[in-house]
Amino acid sequence: MRRGDGDGCGGHCGGGGSFLASTRAFQCRGGNALSGGVGLLDCDGPSRWAGPRMSENVFDVRRNWLLIAVKCAIVVLFLTGVYSTMSFLESTDNAMSSSFPADAEQNLYSITDTFLDDGAFERVRADPEEMAKVADFYNTLNTSEELTLISAFAQPIVVADFRGGDEFDAWLGAETLAPGEYVDEVSRKTVRDVRAVQMNKHAFEFAGLDVEQGTVPNWEAIDYDSGVIPVLLGAGYAGVYEVGDVLDAQFYSRDFTFQVSGLLPAGSSMYYKGDINTFLDDTMLVPYPPEMDSQDRDSPFFDGVLAFAMLNSDVAAPKTDSPDQVLNTIDRAARDTGFTDYAMIDVPQYLTQFSMTRELLQRNAGLMGMLQVLVGIVATVLVFAISAFALRRRLVALRLRWTLGQSRGTLQLSLASMVLVEWACIAVSLHLLYNALPTYDSVASSSIPWILAALAAIDLGCTTALGTSRFTQVGASA
Repeated sequence: MRRGDGDGCGGHCGGGGSFLASTRAFQCRGGNALSGGVGLLDCDGPSRWAGPRMSENVFDVRRNWLLIAVKCAIVVLFLTGVYSTMSFLESTDNAMSSSFPADAEQNLYSITDTFLDDGAFERVRADPEEMAKVADFYNTLNTSEELTLISAFAQPIVVADFRGGDEFDAWLGAETLAPGEYVDEVSRKTVRDVRAVQMNKHAFEFAGLDVEQGTVPNWEAIDYDSGVIPVLLGAGYAGVYEVGDVLDAQFYSRDFTFQVSGLLPAGSSMYYKGDINTFLDDTMLVPYPPEMDSQDRDSPFFDGVLAFAMLNSDVAAPKTDSPDQVLNTIDRAARDTGFTDYAMIDVPQYLTQFSMTRELLQRNAGLMGMLQVLVGIVATVLVFAISAFALRRRLVALRLRWTLGQSRGTLQLSLASMVLVEWACIAVSLHLLYNALPTYDSVASSSIPWILAALAAIDLGCTTALGTSRFTQVGASA
């Protein structure tokens, strides 16, 4: 039977004549064959039963290092997967909210002029009265409450002494022209054709764009006649230009000063010419003026080209509006302004791509979540299987110490410290790994410690309870 809890060490090392006596004598001589690497028993009194607990944990790590390493690797890989999944789901949710909101499901139509030859186009541009009709037609649609005029056009901007590299070049990847700097024949400056998109306020808002640094230009205050235009730069420009910097630019051969108003968040995109996700990280956004000038112009070439670039646009209408309703609205604007040289083209691929892309994002998010749950179940089973196996290795020494009179609380504390050492190693490994990751997600980073703490608490509780029931069976059966 188990030695009484109140007995001291003195007089027992040589007595008893039983398994307890022989084992006790062996332990009093300092042997550790039965300690299982947990720690040495001591005969000098209750205060020194197990020796320094730090030594216990060191011996335990040395004996069970392989199990601890495998357990650490499984938990770290699992929580890294959780981090990646949470980051993906959050970015997907943000994309759904910004680029694919429910109220963005609209039918899209394209408006284009019908001047098929250069001669007709040149005659209209040279006629102030005809250009006034074009301007009135555009302004009427732009202020319509029934439709949304989305005017955007990708026209490269010539920038002198550009600080960026080929990644911002308008001809990067083109088959006709090679990217790179060149000397302008008129100004004799070193210039580069920079990728740019000009757009009106409706296009900016329809795409759900915003700035991460700086401010959005005040569209109502855009005045090309001033010679200064505030522009937005994609996220790729970070470190190349800052908010407030100025660029010496040419837009349709007219000199302007572009002032950086803000930088877009990384991954910003918009619908453009059939592509629902035209990314803008390496693109400059140039705002159109709030309305097209219908007065006589001092620069007919610039104003004529700009007017038709603004006119060739898209029109967004609610899905509840039939194509006939949309056409009637546009026809009414044409009759009121006298401009009838236009054609309307249905663009069903926008809604099709929109629905397919949103469904794809939703399905991928759900699939990622389900896979992570399955991985979590497998990882949990493996972790607790390893914990159970490690406990079996530790029970040899724990049962012996219990048999020799060490208290339940002391043994529970000893076992708990071994489990906590394991989870401390896991926490340190996670911290080092997350610091090395190229991306940072605040929501995922704040959630992982709580998941880790929950797993550690469950493991600690189960191991301690199971270990206590196992090593106390020696006393119950004796």
